[in-house]
Amino acid sequence: MTHPRTDHLPCACGPSPTQAGRSLSPPTGGGPGFRWRVRRASSERGLRRSPRGSKLRADKDLECWPDRVGTRKVLSSPRAPGGGRAALACALLAGAASSQVLVNGDMDGTAAFVSFNAVVPAGWSPNSPNTPDLWDETSDFGGMIWEPSLGGGPFVHCAGYINNEAVFQTVTGLTVGATYDISFEQAATRFSAYDDVAGFWRVTFGASFLDSDPMPIPPTLTPVVWESQTMSFTATATSQLLTLEARNVTPGERVDLGIDSVTILEACADAVPGLEFVRLGTPPNPFALLPGSTGPPVIGTVWDPTVDHSTFVPDAVLDVYFFYLFADNTPYPPIGTILCDGAIFNQLRVPPASLALPLPYDCSLANVRLCAQAFSVEPSGNIFATNALDIGIGTF
Repeated sequence: MTHPRTDHLPCACGPSPTQAGRSLSPPTGGGPGFRWRVRRASSERGLRRSPRGSKLRADKDLECWPDRVGTRKVLSSPRAPGGGRAALACALLAGAASSQVLVNGDMDGTAAFVSFNAVVPAGWSPNSPNTPDLWDETSDFGGMIWEPSLGGGPFVHCAGYINNEAVFQTVTGLTVGATYDISFEQAATRFSAYDDVAGFWRVTFGASFLDSDPMPIPPTLTPVVWESQTMSFTATATSQLLTLEARNVTPGERVDLGIDSVTILEACADAVPGLEFVRLGTPPNPFALLPGSTGPPVIGTVWDPTVDHSTFVPDAVLDVYFFYLFADNTPYPPIGTILCDGAIFNQLRVPPASLALPLPYDCSLANVRLCAQAFSVEPSGNIFATNALDIGIGTF
């Protein structure tokens, strides 16, 4: 069986990824600003038809053709680096690395976890002569019961006591005057008979510090509860020391605190909500392309729309998710109504696998508007179109 060339990936980032067991590469003559269309001769003679759909032969029925720029409703003016379709596709598919460098914010490492081991994870240093520890959810002794953090794996334990334990490292690649959000998970427990009422983390970044929300110390043999914290700092240098210090609220008393999943990200100048709207078209396509199960597209998250095959092409062998710059409404029976135009990239999935598109934490992607539409292929080669999702990439 021959399928139309759905593997056209207009991205100038270098070698294309491999998906669905096939090496994806741009076809000869294709590239940014081009798309596949039905050859005029094929259109005039009529596509080979079946009772349910159309079969397109890539070798005879399709050709690479310039997009019809300017004839469709523009959904966005992409602000991705470079400003073009290829740059936007590359930013979305390849990700955009943050310039600031924080080493091992996940606190990964190995140690004898059921002990005060004085081990700190790679990338971090202790505030000697204090001895922070590398623990995990098995570090249950002395009345402490730890639970896995949301990030899982090891975490750093520090005691807030007469000498407050801390870990630190130098963060590089900062922009002077830029605002950075430092986020982490925190938890508190009680060791033995020590009886302070609460503890918190003091986060020092450069010459500034902020304190996390105080955590009540639970009774012994009580499982800990992890909670998330985020605080904002303005960089005053291109490299700054980041220190995470355990503190108690009562001088001389002891608290035992955990910290994990530390991240530092440059804050976007504008707060933009993620958006996704269902559009069926006229005449309407089946509502089969469902919005993301975890919410609209937001930078730094994974957007996961899916094609619901419970009633729509239940025997589909391939789903092709296309992303476009323009909204459209062109009936194309028997495939359905084409609801988008100006393709920038596509993703292939074999049902029941759904799409999981990681969106890089890149502020230039905020407020980019796109149109997404999926096409499902039957074993016979028939192709059918779903509804569209008009999306806006947000910061929250």
